[in-house]
Amino acid sequence: MNDMEIGADCGVAGVRRGRKLATGRVAAFLFRAGLLIAGFACGVGAPMGAKAQTIVRLRQKSPHFAVLRSLPELRAGDSVITYGFPLPGMLALEGNLTIGYVSALRGALDNPNYIQITTPIQPGSSGGALLDTSGHVIGVVAKRLNPGNSFQTAGEMPQLANFAVGLDMLRHFLNKNKIPLTERDSKQELRPADVGDQARLFSYSIRCVPNDAVFMTAVPAEIPNGTKPAAGVAYERAVLFEEDPANAWGRSFAGSVTWRVETLPPEAGRSPEMRLLGDIRIPGHVHAVLTIGRNSGADGQTNHRFEITFDTTESPHGDIVSAPGILMKLSERAQGIPIMVRTTPTRPGSFVLSGIEGHNQQNLKLLKERAWFDLPIVYRDGRRAIVALAKGTSGLRAFNEALID
Repeated sequence: MNDMEIGADCGVAGVRRGRKLATGRVAAFLFRAGLLIAGFACGVGAPMGAKAQTIVRLRQKSPHFAVLRSLPELRAGDSVITYGFPLPGMLALEGNLTIGYVSALRGALDNPNYIQITTPIQPGSSGGALLDTSGHVIGVVAKRLNPGNSFQTAGEMPQLANFAVGLDMLRHFLNKNKIPLTERDSKQELRPADVGDQARLFSYSIRCVPNDAVFMTAVPAEIPNGTKPAAGVAYERAVLFEEDPANAWGRSFAGSVTWRVETLPPEAGRSPEMRLLGDIRIPGHVHAVLTIGRNSGADGQTNHRFEITFDTTESPHGDIVSAPGILMKLSERAQGIPIMVRTTPTRPGSFVLSGIEGHNQQNLKLLKERAWFDLPIVYRDGRRAIVALAKGTSGLRAFNEALID
């Protein structure tokens, strides 16, 4: 899943300011110019509301982007497919695919900016692409009729009465904002699963959060006081999140992590082994070194081995007595998915986390595809914390060099 966070008033780096977006989650999809449109489905055409549209520019270009349908003209009865992230926290994190039909070429109250569809829509789906069976965009998922209001008004509960912003309005918005678009004729009919595989690559889940809770991956790292940046060394972002009995949200402290590859002397008859090292510094709290290498399991397959050593001389909470695992996530504040490891303390403040046999492919997939590490820790005084580390550009390069065949 592609995941990111933006501030509720859109006033953060890389985001074009619009009017205020409500907090929550919306879906979005990527255009050729490296731009995402957040909140677009809620912001066109009366009478269904006029909230903001926020244009988000990705800092790293992706080769995967949405293509709009040129011909043939859309008709009632055409099959449609959605891919989005409904009911976050309840349903699958990797996205949901649903199938339906075009019911009508106009929306509620005969609104020409919308089309009516039978595809199920849940909270969190809005903003996602509505696709045809060629995988081309024919609209933007918007909303459904409110069952309670409809029952009070008409005495009936609406069924499969959902709406998407139409293609003409989408083109108009893109052209107005000078966003390049790619259009193609829909000639090839794909299986829904194949359309979903395509949509997954250019679909994003965007979390709109209050400004004081936003931590973008592009926020610069906090370089320790007195440290002179070394030539050619990239400082990526690291954050320590600690429990705080006086603050339900906890506290956070910014720092840095530098990534490098180390080559070990070869054993007899073997090639040199490389491992990845992360030097983690949270000024006034924690200094740690994370080492990631590979070893062969009893099943003959390669597993990953993590070793983390903490120096908590500056910490007010004492030594770190537990490091129960590692999670991989898509952004700084996203929910993580655990790497399957067993933890073994080796000496005070040091822990080895070994990949569990049979899970090596799952672990490698998470390590490759996720941009952030979470390292949960427990201090001697019982307080819990998480050290979050961004791969960043330098970490991604080092990771691929050291750990990917």
